[in-house]
Amino acid sequence: PFIFDQARQDYMATLLGSRIPARNTITVVTRQTFVGPRWVPWISERLRAAGYRLVRNSAYGLVQVDVFQPISR
Repeated sequence: PFIFDQARQDYMATLLGSRIPARNTITVVTRQTFVGPRWVPWISERLRAAGYRLVRNSAYGLVQVDVFQPISR
């Protein structure tokens, strides 16, 4: 989302809650403009709480790519 407010956080929480259990790898791609930098820690916290760990972090200009995998794998 391009806006970081409670409604968008609720939307993202629903997406993460419904899709996380079925994924071996989750890639988060954000732009380091607008509210992109605010979403990165928010999403990262929820993925860690769901049992994922950051395995790769890359930046390509204004684009940040974070790759998460389950801790147990």
